[in-house]
Amino acid sequence: MDKHIKILLGIKGGIRQQVWHLKLSYDNYCPQCACLMNKNGTKLVQHIASRAANIFNQLAIRKQKYICPQCHQTALAEFTDIKAGDHIIANVKQAAAMELSDNVSQKHIAQAYNISPHTVMRQAQGLFNYNKTTFHYLPQHIAFDDFKSGNFAKSSGMSMILMDSATHRVLDIMLERGDNNLRHYFEQYSYSARAGIKTVTADLFSPYRQMIHDLFPPARLSLIGFTL
Repeated sequence: MDKHIKILLGIKGGIRQQVWHLKLSYDNYCPQCACLMNKNGTKLVQHIASRAANIFNQLAIRKQKYICPQCHQTALAEFTDIKAGDHIIANVKQAAAMELSDNVSQKHIAQAYNISPHTVMRQAQGLFNYNKTTFHYLPQHIAFDDFKSGNFAKSSGMSMILMDSATHRVLDIMLERGDNNLRHYFEQYSYSARAGIKTVTADLFSPYRQMIHDLFPPARLSLIGFTL
């Protein structure tokens, strides 16, 4: 297909782009003096939305602008699924972050969600910052697997994700994979926390088996031949 026709049809890299034109307006009260604000024109803002099949969705939202008649404070209508100053819907970032548990590159994830690799890296950094642990508790059933984390893991480019295999909740992110790194990480947990583990789900990498036997002696090892 001719490149000019692709531009007219909104096709990017073989994937069609759909733009949804919306308007966001509501009664708004001044955050300073609680006075009902006057509407003061609109501002057009572009947002990246969730992908549907082979279509990248983009929201062109004409947002209401406000001005307070008392203190002249200004404001812009806010969309609950997007942080102020952001241009990517929250669930797009969340979905991209969840794919970090798959053995795919950040560049591939970025292409799949029509976002930049730097955005994926920031989401990975957010996981590292958010998932902090006190090392005094572990659920009875855990699972861990590696994922490509780029510059976050300097030696191999691969990090590890630790999950509750019963609820699929992310428990923590380990910057580096490998037997020694994992052993050092799990040794930070108290013995009582490790002794309560009943099952550990991991891939077929043989060094993991001995480490699990040493650190979680009561646990039953469940081997998988694929990523979480």
